[in-house]
Amino acid sequence: PVKIKAEGTALRLQYTSGEIMDLSDGKEVIINNSGTNKPVVILSEETAPSEFSLSQNYPNPFNGTTIIKYQVPGKGSLRIKLYNILGEKIKTLFEGVRDKGEYSVVVSSDEFSSGVYFYSLETGSTFEVKKLTVLK
Repeated sequence: PVKIKAEGTALRLQYTSGEIMDLSDGKEVIINNSGTNKPVVILSEETAPSEFSLSQNYPNPFNGTTIIKYQVPGKGSLRIKLYNILGEKIKTLFEGVRDKGEYSVVVSSDEFSSGVYFYSLETGSTFEVKKLTVLK
């Protein structure tokens, strides 16, 4: 197990599930090496995003899995959708409310044939689109 304690600052711990835990000054958390919900990123308040943004997936092109990262400036609802080359929605990758922070979605090529796809981040005031390529 690993113990993380915030001293003199507030930290945000992001798990692989996308869940974020705030560690205010003096608060601590113990992380065991069991289970699948493991922390992947620790963010300080200074590195928290100031606007919605959608990053290019990596790797791209991909075969297997790729990661799509996005940032949320404050609590709000959003959707991340995947479209085929014709612009038809083929999958919703995430739909719900997120707190301020950086998040990621893992996409597996097992569900798709080779080709070009598009993914979007949609909020009430933001719409961003990026292209991804599956190679099998």
